[in-house]
Amino acid sequence: MNSVSFGVITTAGLTCVSINKKPMRYFISPLVLIVLLAQLNCTSDDVEVNTFKDDVSIASLNGEWKVISFEDYGSGKVEFKTQENSWDKDILLTFNDNMLSGTNITNHVQGEYKYVGRRQFNVTSFATTYVNQPEWADKFMEAMLDDDLTFKINNTGLRIYYDKSSRSVTLTKR
Repeated sequence: MNSVSFGVITTAGLTCVSINKKPMRYFISPLVLIVLLAQLNCTSDDVEVNTFKDDVSIASLNGEWKVISFEDYGSGKVEFKTQENSWDKDILLTFNDNMLSGTNITNHVQGEYKYVGRRQFNVTSFATTYVNQPEWADKFMEAMLDDDLTFKINNTGLRIYYDKSSRSVTLTKR
């Protein structure tokens, strides 16, 4: 006899019911459920933080960028942008021929930078206000005002290293 079946997810697992009313029970592994839920949380802003690839053919920082995470290599922690830590606003930055501009959550930023070595630059002037901004924005300010900035860049992302390369900020192309 041919039968048609369909599935219903319940708290007890996945119950499959066929037309001939014979129930068949399958259980979803918690690991499979976690993987499925993690896939739903992925966005186009995701950049691989552990193995950031540098494209040496890209020589400048020029472009429009959005901050997506901060990395602390000493503690092994990565803090991704969330609605809570960023007040649901973005840190946006444009590099254009030694000039930079953008928004830091609630404040505008502008300044100048210069290359001081291979994959190294310094921000030589930086203007902004610190009015009503979350800690997420303060972290960005700390990174940009460091004296020894290095970077890796590719077609989709930019990673700026600061604090003697013990921390970094990862940006994605806009």
